[in-house]
Amino acid sequence: MDYSKLSDFEINVAVFEALHGGSPDCKEGDDGAMLLVSFEGDVVGGDIVEVEVVRGSFDPCNNASDAWPIIQDNLISIIFDEDGNEPPQNAWCKAITKTGESHYGSEKEPLKTAMIAFLMKANKCTFCDGNGLIQIDHGENIGIEYKACPQCEGKCYVHP
Repeated sequence: MDYSKLSDFEINVAVFEALHGGSPDCKEGDDGAMLLVSFEGDVVGGDIVEVEVVRGSFDPCNNASDAWPIIQDNLISIIFDEDGNEPPQNAWCKAITKTGESHYGSEKEPLKTAMIAFLMKANKCTFCDGNGLIQIDHGENIGIEYKACPQCEGKCYVHP
């Protein structure tokens, strides 16, 4: 999956699901924040109605207090372009995990870049180790054949 094409909200939801194994009731807030909501009964004008109550938010793409524990726990490094040009040309940042998953993003979105690297690590196919291919050795006379991984069908993060 090409996470760079997802909105901040979609990445925030995917990160939450990767961390907690599912997603609570939520909706999109300002700037892509994931608003955690619950529904409560209330009486309005004599009628019993269900009212949406915002219980909190989760926005690791833009909020360092949400992102930092994920960055720290998953040993994600963020590296910035240091070309020294003013204004910076092709400015970028790179987030890389200790196990090698990396993503280049805008220098203005280092937390989002780190969350994409986290998702690449969290959703990596364990059957083909994230490369989308398996190797079949047919022996000395025929050679080695590469096929799409049967588990991820060649659609690991490396091959969106």
